[in-house]
Amino acid sequence: TSSKKNFGKTGIHILLINTVVPILFIYGIKHDNQKYKDLALDLLQQLAPESNNIVKAWQIANIKPENALQSQALLELKASYCDKKLCLQCAIGNKLLHKM
Repeated sequence: TSSKKNFGKTGIHILLINTVVPILFIYGIKHDNQKYKDLALDLLQQLAPESNNIVKAWQIANIKPENALQSQALLELKASYCDKKLCLQCAIGNKLLHKM
């Protein structure tokens, strides 16, 4: 039996987003080289947004990322604000709450 699996386009994108991009960005920081940091961000802008439960929840709130850079930002916002119940300190959370 073969342990090979068909990784596919989505798997490659996830690998780029969660492995290659952070390594490029950290390399740019460690070597004080903006070119690598820009390359990492450019890659995220070219990739489709991630599709997971967190991003889907943002989409239900009518916030739809156009690329992986934006979906990564939404994941960070959730971890930094939503998970810590800091809605009033978050511009998006504040706006959503004031609509109610």
